[in-house]
Amino acid sequence: MQDGDFTAHFRTTGHAEIDAMIAVYNRMIDALRDERARGREQEGFVKKLIAASPSGVLTLDHDGKISLINAAADRILEAPAGFVLGRLLDTVELPLAHALAELPPGGSDVVTLHGRLTLALRCERGHLALEIADSGPGLVEAARGRLFTPFFSTKRDGRGLGLTIVREILVQHRFEFDLDNAVGGGAVFRLRC
Repeated sequence: MQDGDFTAHFRTTGHAEIDAMIAVYNRMIDALRDERARGREQEGFVKKLIAASPSGVLTLDHDGKISLINAAADRILEAPAGFVLGRLLDTVELPLAHALAELPPGGSDVVTLHGRLTLALRCERGHLALEIADSGPGLVEAARGRLFTPFFSTKRDGRGLGLTIVREILVQHRFEFDLDNAVGGGAVFRLRC
């Protein structure tokens, strides 16, 4: 459907049965238009969030081709975005890309970046699971229950919106997630989709 398809409304005819169908159609078109607008807003927000993220992010289209790479991923991969955009992950001649692309079904792999961040990607019962762990001090017990609360921050200059926004995005996409202390120290974020 094109954008113009969502702006038309049928007029009533004066025939009760036909007018009832027209009313249903008009309500459906209004709902589709609103849903499409929300989808565009969410997509724009996610793209801005990914672009601003200090973590490296690659996104893949439905066909498995890399559709977006943020500046942090650019630095981590040490390759310009133009080198990887539009390519299948397994065709990118970089060790990290190969490690992710060669992940077997049901298998897992761990990649450590600069000794601070560990990513583990695996398939669990047909669902993708991503685990991101750091080697920092972990979560403060007193703050753990409030981490996803709007305007709560453990940082002196924090705004308390980062994890709230992440939570909202994940909930809207029906992803399961948790944030906890890692067994060996540091924090770990788990995402299942």
